[in-house]
Amino acid sequence: MTPRAVRRVGRRADRAVSLLFLFLLAGVGARAGRPGRRKPRRIATSDEVRIERERAEHELRARAEEIGRTSPWGPAVRTRLVDTCARGGGRNHLARLPEPRSARRAVFGTCVSDPSDVTLAALRERPGTLFAWTLSTMYHTVPGA
Repeated sequence: MTPRAVRRVGRRADRAVSLLFLFLLAGVGARAGRPGRRKPRRIATSDEVRIERERAEHELRARAEEIGRTSPWGPAVRTRLVDTCARGGGRNHLARLPEPRSARRAVFGTCVSDPSDVTLAALRERPGTLFAWTLSTMYHTVPGA
């Protein structure tokens, strides 16, 4: 090999190592800002969040009752409360857009229907129009988690 060819191979090797190091740092940096799976679950099941969850549930039930009293359709035949605690997107400085939330990110969740013995399929069998109202609230966030 000529000295020129040796230098060319050396430069290519340096670029490859630099690029590999950059990807390694980007991966470690993206992973460093995210807590493990146990910490978000511990936060979601803590007494402080449980109290906030119960307060939010009470407020949502009160809003549903108010809609039932003031709407021309009457009271709700079924109320369903879905509570999902999920981790947010990681801090990835190489991305323009936030990371989407998917089902596998769920940390804790509950679903309660009142009355529990009435299914949506049974309600669809009844004569009349079926309305669905979606009421939501975000009762607890943890910055950087």
